Amino acid sequence: MNNDRREKLTIARAMLTIARTIVEEVKDEEQEAYDNLPESFQMGEQGSEMDDGIAQLDLAYGSIDEACDLLEPYTLDDIEFVELVPASLIKKK
Repeated sequence: MNNDRREKLTIARAMLTIARTIVEEVKDEEQEAYDNLPESFQMGEQGSEMDDGIAQLDLAYGSIDEACDLLEPYTLDDIEFVELVPASLIKKK
């Protein structure tokens, strides 16, 4: 694969990394909100919807993470990859 295509995939992987971070942050915030609900609300419709949403966000995170892993062999080295993504958005596994 030539460097032009690798650069495009590196940018795509950088965007996925940002998306993964956002999904993880939202999931963590929703989990915290759920955990702070009274138990009666957790067992009710609102709690059930929140729990389902948390599970879906967890699946989305896993899918994005898998996509990042699949793209890794076809992207530029880590130094060039990191330059494309703000450091505040990169979280190590």
